Amino acid sequence: QPGRALSADDAAVEAFTEYLTSTLQLSIPGSSRLAPTVLGYGEEPADDIWWYEVQYRAEAPIASLTISSRLFFELFDDQRNIVRLRHFPSEASHIFYFVVGDDAHSITFPG
Repeated sequence: QPGRALSADDAAVEAFTEYLTSTLQLSIPGSSRLAPTVLGYGEEPADDIWWYEVQYRAEAPIASLTISSRLFFELFDDQRNIVRLRHFPSEASHIFYFVVGDDAHSITFPG
C-alpha cells in the first residue's frame, strides 16, 4: 500500500522522529547509536496498523548491530512492533518481532 511522502518542514515528522530516536534504537558495537530519518508513513485501518519507513545511515559498512524497539510500550500493554531491516550493500532482509519484555535483538551480517 502506498504511503505518504514526508516533507522536511513537517512538524509532526519532527516530533515523531524525536520520539522514534528514544524508542527505536539501532546501535553498532563500539560506536554510538545511529540517527533515524523518517522517509514515509501510512496506515492499514482494517488491521489497525500504522507503519513508518525509516532509514539509518552509517559511516562504514555494518558487521553487526543491536535493535531495541519500545515504540508505544508505555501506552499499550499488548503493543507489538515488527521491524523489517534491509542491510546494504548485501541487500539481505530480516524481520524482527518486539513485545513488552522482549524488546531487543542483535544480528551479525555475513561478510
